[in-house]
Amino acid sequence: MRLWKTGRKWSCSGVFAGALVTAWTLAFGAAPLVQAQSLDSRPPARPVRLVFIHHSCGENWLSDADGGLARALARNHYFVSDTNYGWGPDGIGDRTDVTDWPEWFTGPQSGRYLGALYNEGERHSDYARTASDPGGENRVVMFKSCFPNSNLEGRPTDPPARGEGLTVANAKAIYRELLRYFATRPDKLFIAVTAPPLRDPSNAANARAFADFMGNHYVRRMETAGQRELRDFLTEYYPRNAWPSDEQREAVYESLRLVFEVAEAEVPPSLQ
Repeated sequence: MRLWKTGRKWSCSGVFAGALVTAWTLAFGAAPLVQAQSLDSRPPARPVRLVFIHHSCGENWLSDADGGLARALARNHYFVSDTNYGWGPDGIGDRTDVTDWPEWFTGPQSGRYLGALYNEGERHSDYARTASDPGGENRVVMFKSCFPNSNLEGRPTDPPARGEGLTVANAKAIYRELLRYFATRPDKLFIAVTAPPLRDPSNAANARAFADFMGNHYVRRMETAGQRELRDFLTEYYPRNAWPSDEQREAVYESLRLVFEVAEAEVPPSLQ
């Protein structure tokens, strides 16, 4: 229960036209002002091209014999392609650490890399495809760093600040910088997948805090929201993004009331 993690437009996490991404995700690139049809979570009527940047864990996740993600996406009308080790111009597919994403999306050669990525239509992992390629560019871009990137140094509360290496502050700052590019591509949906903590508990709290940061506008648990946060969401962000009907507004109020009740927290006056 994390604040504003609705799977629609508030943090834009988790769902794209019916495909549920079963991991900590944050998606960028959707236009900030949309009509209420953004609440429609049904699969697209026609196949949509999706490309997934990954290494070994992502390969297992896609595999028909393992995670089955490609098969699940296909059932929801997504035509899946992917990149893996050795892929692309200059072997950019080898470089998928958090600190490598600026090279992909904002660096001096990013035009070449993204041109190849948006047009990628091949499989680089073990999964079957039964649908025909619908053509055009990939409209959905998933990208995932491998599990060692969960070993973030620093403190869970470190604010975003560019630096060196895999730290909480540097990782937060990198993803914030990527937003500038993503905002220029409202025709694409970008989904960043974060990994869970490692078995070594040394930096587990950092990994969890970073996941909260990625999928959570205010980076706090929903039941701890104060009146200001609730007001911002209910009167600003939700209506601006969803253009809700009265019935939809009431459904959101009721959902928030239930969250506080389930968490055994005091229901704020504005929700009573």
